[in-house]
Order: sequence, then C-alpha cells, then structure tokens
Amino acid sequence: MRIFVLLRIRILHTICLSKALNMRVLAEGVETTEQLDVLRKIKCDEIQGFYYARPMPEAQFIEYVRKSDNHKKL
Repeated sequence: MRIFVLLRIRILHTICLSKALNMRVLAEGVETTEQLDVLRKIKCDEIQGFYYARPMPEAQFIEYVRKSDNHKKL
C-alpha cells in the first residue's frame, strides 16, 4: 500500500512539473477505473491503455473509432 501512495505522489509531481513547463502529459498503460480516476483527478491531459481498448488490427480499429463519439471522419 505504501508503495502505491508513493507512486501516486511521484505521478502527481511529474504532472505538476510538466504543467509548470507548459507541457501536455500523456499517461500510458492505464488498465483500471481506479487508475483512470486518479489521472483525471490530477488533470492528466491524455490517457491511453487497455482500459479503453486492447491492441487490434487496423480494420477493426477503424471500425472501433467510427462507432465512438470522439472521432473525426475517417
């Protein structure tokens, strides 16, 4: 448990430093709702990982994006 708290603090500090330097932050490898909630709470700009989707072939990806609400015309 202690290591998890330390990791959260390190992530928070990294995001705060990046924001202070006018950088955008992308979190990779997000797999759980808990991870997603923490990253949203500390204002991470972009989040990607298995939480949203597993790797897939190109044709399947295009169909996945077309069905989502957050896309531009492909």
